Amino acid sequence: MTIAKAARQQKIDYARKAGVRTFAFLLLVLLAHAIYEFYNSFTLNASFYILIGGLVFFFVNDYLIAKSAKS
Repeated sequence: MTIAKAARQQKIDYARKAGVRTFAFLLLVLLAHAIYEFYNSFTLNASFYILIGGLVFFFVNDYLIAKSAKS
């Protein structure tokens, strides 16, 4: 029983690391695109709003998952 639980936890840890790395890469790409577009036109574009929305979604999800894991 404990071996199965440890294996499941290890899979969750690997999935979380992969998700965080993928999300960080997405944010870097969006940030680079938002900065490039702002430099060219001096207006905030859709990339900026997608970036901010992604950050809010990520941190709210992370908070809710951490809160539910404690209880």
